[in-house]
Amino acid sequence: MRPDYDEVHKNIKYILTKQGRQDAANIWSLENKLPLDWLEKFLKLTGNWEIISSSLESNIIHIKIYPEMPVTFLESQAITGKLNPNFQEKKIKLAEAFVAIVPAGRGYAKFGTTAVISSDNKLVSDVSTGCATVIISSSRLPPIYYINKNVAFLPTKWGEKNYFHWMFDVVARIDLLHRADIKIDKFILGSCGKNFHRESLEALGISQDKIIESRLYPHIKAKQLIVPSCSAKQREIWVNKWSCEFLRSLFLKPQNIKEVSHQPKRIYLSRKLASWRR
Repeated sequence: MRPDYDEVHKNIKYILTKQGRQDAANIWSLENKLPLDWLEKFLKLTGNWEIISSSLESNIIHIKIYPEMPVTFLESQAITGKLNPNFQEKKIKLAEAFVAIVPAGRGYAKFGTTAVISSDNKLVSDVSTGCATVIISSSRLPPIYYINKNVAFLPTKWGEKNYFHWMFDVVARIDLLHRADIKIDKFILGSCGKNFHRESLEALGISQDKIIESRLYPHIKAKQLIVPSCSAKQREIWVNKWSCEFLRSLFLKPQNIKEVSHQPKRIYLSRKLASWRR
């Protein structure tokens, strides 16, 4: 099973709904988590195969950068009087931001999924994305490319082509690495061929010789695999305050800001040409 097939995702949700397992269907739709009985039956995942980075039972180092905090939304406004249910929520809890250091850790990135695997072959679920259970259960992964260095693992599902996701799913997370004060020898990223990739990396002071593209080496093992937490795992909110502040400090330097009085202060971004959610 390839974890990026949209039709498969839709069919799984349909099957779970038809079985009367609406909670499981919702969890699958929002978090890409398959029911435990399916993992045991179809993927043969049994026993202690999963861990989180803050677990005391592992050798993973968990460095907290920003604490968990509540967020209160301003009241949404709409052209019509009726608000979409997605905009009616008033408060949420923003998860903590952290960096996980996984000694002798493995990373796999392909098909819109990233799996972080500990030295004792357990899925580190809080820093993995997509349907990573498909990866941890597979016996047909490509050969491991070993890097005897400190390696930051930053591939994302949409960062290769999408400017927004590159900024918030990749660039902003590098702030967490800076604040953890860890020496990084190499950075694992997706394809970095676009101008905004190169210009962002230059602004961050990351030279091209430190970049390894996951499209060329999807399965790696490092002396220390270093993974910043990802806000994309938190479905309620994708953009947080510290990400915005870091991006502003990185790009909106005084010498780069030019006042143009006759230009409008706001821009409107249309999703008219988007493939979905238009």
